[in-house]
Amino acid sequence: MKYTVRKGYTGTIRKVWPDDKSRPLALVGTIEDLLLEGVLDSCSGHDAGTWMCIPAAAADGDAQAAGFGATRDEAVRNASL
Repeated sequence: MKYTVRKGYTGTIRKVWPDDKSRPLALVGTIEDLLLEGVLDSCSGHDAGTWMCIPAAAADGDAQAAGFGATRDEAVRNASL
């Protein structure tokens, strides 16, 4: 997997891509940055410094769950991508 960031952005949020970069798989960042950027309206039960991976909508309509972790990689591993 690869992580990309928009030009000039200095926060923690990244797009998660497969190695072939066919389509974005998810967004990952700290809860604090996801709230600041308006990606999330609220998030209870987790510390602001916790990492969260939010899967992109699946093409086949299967439900996917967000993942949380102490690191970016752990959050991505805990998400159902």
